[in-house]
Amino acid sequence: VYRHIRFGDTPLGPNRLEINYKSFAEDPDSTTDPVEATQDWRLPPDARPESVLVGDTYRCFPGRAALVASDPGNWLLAGIVHTGQALPGVVGIEYSGVDLDAPTPRPIEVLFHSPVVCGTTHQHDFADAVYYTTPSGAGVFESGTQDWVCGMDPFCTGPAQAGHVAPLLDAISTRLFTTFAAGPAGLTHPALDNLAALHIRAGAHEAPAPDTD
Repeated sequence: VYRHIRFGDTPLGPNRLEINYKSFAEDPDSTTDPVEATQDWRLPPDARPESVLVGDTYRCFPGRAALVASDPGNWLLAGIVHTGQALPGVVGIEYSGVDLDAPTPRPIEVLFHSPVVCGTTHQHDFADAVYYTTPSGAGVFESGTQDWVCGMDPFCTGPAQAGHVAPLLDAISTRLFTTFAAGPAGLTHPALDNLAALHIRAGAHEAPAPDTD
């Protein structure tokens, strides 16, 4: 969930063409139907940041790091990983994180809080895998990394496989899908907000540089 697109008709039928200018100004609809213009969801004139839906905000491409467990007592991770356990290569090559300068659903629980350096800005950052729940009983999980799926696939040749993390990611994903299928996850497993414990606050998303002294 990052960019708003729309569909158009082709000789093959209606809604067969995906339209994505990636730029509000370049899209002809910007003057005739601005709400349907194709730009990032977070941008005006009809800003609906991705964090409203998934909890995370898209942060960077490229970035590569280990996935680091921060909440192993959570129902999704319990008995599978321990505090601080690092799953090599799983964060990347695009990643997302909690950013309280953007609208963020609460309560939200950060399950993996992984230090990473953004390859374009060279800033120290965090990638976050999150779980949040709503009063309706819905539960939402966001891995915060593009390569979660690659890490599950023994035939994937991405960096995540170098750490042989598939059994762990498979176990977490199986528990997630089983619980969500039974539903409603938000009622049986309400999120326990832990942003304060992880020092995640508005205006402070960037991670401190590692101590090299």
